[in-house]
Amino acid sequence: MTQQSDTLVADEHGNFDSPVLQSLQEVWDDYDQQTVEAGEVLRVIGNVEAYVKGQIEQMERGAESPEVNPNDPNRLAILSSFHDHLRGLELMRSFFDSEDDGAVEEGFQIIQTATNLMVRGFQGLVEEAELVAPKLCIRCQSENDQQATNCRQCGTILPVLTELAEKPLIGIDGNEQDENAETTPNFIEVSDAHQSWKSGHLPAEQFVDKLETVRARQLAEHQSTLVAYRESEQAGSDGEQLRALENLVRSIERGVEALDAMAQAVEDGHQAGVEDGFSDFAEATIELLAAQKELGEDSDGEEA
Repeated sequence: MTQQSDTLVADEHGNFDSPVLQSLQEVWDDYDQQTVEAGEVLRVIGNVEAYVKGQIEQMERGAESPEVNPNDPNRLAILSSFHDHLRGLELMRSFFDSEDDGAVEEGFQIIQTATNLMVRGFQGLVEEAELVAPKLCIRCQSENDQQATNCRQCGTILPVLTELAEKPLIGIDGNEQDENAETTPNFIEVSDAHQSWKSGHLPAEQFVDKLETVRARQLAEHQSTLVAYRESEQAGSDGEQLRALENLVRSIERGVEALDAMAQAVEDGHQAGVEDGFSDFAEATIELLAAQKELGEDSDGEEA
């Protein structure tokens, strides 16, 4: 599955195919045509299950490496997709006890959704590796490594800003087909979790956990950016840069508030409140992107 992901192309509905889906579809078609027995279907399900479990174990071992960020949203999306594969396979297996055709159909739907999530996650990892740019100091515009917390030239504390991919995975409006749409890893994670929860594929408790994970990440970004703003203010930085940094701080704060509202609405069973919170989070992300773009334009202008 991992070896094939970079060659997959979405169909007109935005769905990706995979060797797993192909093998399952073939064996179920053969079973429907009575050319194979139930035992052959169960054998294929078992083989796929063993493979997926192996992928999960491999990712869990990889998380122990100091070079791997276990909380990377793309990595979490891939891991979540593997667990969803297991749920879909278990539903298919239950058919032979219940003879409920709906279980097979639901199993395929879960695995298709999981495949889409998996491919987007792999694409995100590739884009991150290819498109990560040097971190610019707000004060002196020197280039620094992405891991740097202080500018190598002037020592100013660096904000947590990420370079946007030219072709992100999903736009703020939810249109996965718009290759020019802008997005952030946090929005990708919240959007995927939101969609999975709405479709019934993600339990409310796990949805809230994902929201809290993103919230914690945004709080850390807020603190770092706020410190950078204060440092730049004390250094007498350009007014436009200070305004852009202030807008960035406010957009992160609004995002945190939206995540809080979503989590509370999920716990209260208030679906309309969840949708309102998600809409607010999308708007906060748009504001964040605008502030990041403004900071980048300011930097380009000074260098010129």
